[in-house]
Amino acid sequence: MASGQHLGFIINRVTDLNLAAIFPDHAPSAKVVDPVYLGGPEMLGSLFAIVPRDPGVPGLRLFGEVFVVASGAAVDAVIEKMPNEARYVTGFVGWQAGELAKELESGYWSVSEPDAALIFSDKPGSMWEELQKRRNGI
Repeated sequence: MASGQHLGFIINRVTDLNLAAIFPDHAPSAKVVDPVYLGGPEMLGSLFAIVPRDPGVPGLRLFGEVFVVASGAAVDAVIEKMPNEARYVTGFVGWQAGELAKELESGYWSVSEPDAALIFSDKPGSMWEELQKRRNGI
C-alpha cells in the first residue's frame, strides 16, 4: 500500500455463505466447516484467507505468525492444505492517508493488541464483548 494507507479485515461479521456454496465445483471447499466472514466493503468479490501460521504460499504477515493470503492460487492452497485452520473473509476495509487517524480520533475504532487466539476463536460472535471486557480491564 502507498505511504499512509491502511487496510484491515472485519473478523466478526458472519455471512450465511460457506465455501461449498460459493465454489460448488471445487471439492476441497466442501471440507471447510466455518462460514465466510464479511471482511469489509472493498473488493467484496475477492476471498482472503487469514491463517494462524505461515501458509507456505505467498502471503502477508499481519502480526506474529498470523498471515493473510489473497491470490486465488494461494487461497486454493490454504483450502486444500489447512481448510479449517483459516478464517475466510470476503472483502476488506481500506483507508486513504489520514482517514484512519481521523476515524480513531472520532471514536469509530478502538485499538488493542492483536490476539491470534481471539481471531481464530470458535465463538466469533462473542469477540466484541471480549474486546470490551479487555478494554475495561475486566
